[in-house]
Amino acid sequence: MTKLEITKASEVKVREIEWLWYPYIPFGKVTIIQGDAGDGKSSFVLTLAAMLSQGQPMPFTDGTGQSPILTEYVRQRGWHLVQIYVDDGYSGTNFVEVR
Repeated sequence: MTKLEITKASEVKVREIEWLWYPYIPFGKVTIIQGDAGDGKSSFVLTLAAMLSQGQPMPFTDGTGQSPILTEYVRQRGWHLVQIYVDDGYSGTNFVEVR
């Protein structure tokens, strides 16, 4: 049986949180979308995914779009940018034909 390890809250190292959409959706954390059936949770999440995939700015932000944020997030983790596609969100470019 694995021994349960308990840490005092005073001993937990505080780390800066990186945000996809401040202050609603952090990178690398669990985000819960709560609501009753029929409230539009699925539509909300699909709308956010569509906005991100098109480089559109998140609601209630400065309007710069997510391309620079996502590109920097990928770069900091050493992921290969050549495999990541970011639409500028304005030119009408899409990646349907990219394989």
